[in-house]
Amino acid sequence: MRLLALIFCSIISLCAHAQELDTVAIKAIVQQIDNTAELDSTVHDWSQLTGVVTDGGAELISWRNNGEVVKVFQQVGLSFGRITTTIYLHDSEPIMAIETEENFGFNDQGEIDYTSLKLVYQETNFYYKEDPPYSGEYDLYNRHTGKRVISEQYCSSSELLYPLELIK
Repeated sequence: MRLLALIFCSIISLCAHAQELDTVAIKAIVQQIDNTAELDSTVHDWSQLTGVVTDGGAELISWRNNGEVVKVFQQVGLSFGRITTTIYLHDSEPIMAIETEENFGFNDQGEIDYTSLKLVYQETNFYYKEDPPYSGEYDLYNRHTGKRVISEQYCSSSELLYPLELIK
């Protein structure tokens, strides 16, 4: 019984270690994308694509390398703050998505202070597929800090990737 428990624990730790190695490789690709100056950027009309107008404005920008989308940035301004989503892709597949929620604070009179934003939540999702042949399904490794104040948690990771649908 102890041997079985030891084997099980070893398998779990190897899987966790492999997952951490995957995140290191993904971070290296993301850094390479961020450091590439020759990317072509396109600013999309977010309100026209979504049919939604926000009181704080919104923007949607995509970056391409040789015609292939490698990064998408969406920022939505709301009366309480802003929500930002950045998605990185490799070989046309999402590899990392970062979502942040920032909220305005309050001044001494209890009124909203629109001069500064405070980061209240950040979520980083790493997407990876098993070795080829790919099944089409993503494994997800998620890290988050803070607590959502106004924004809602997604029911599925595909909701976080919605900006990719907007730019197609």
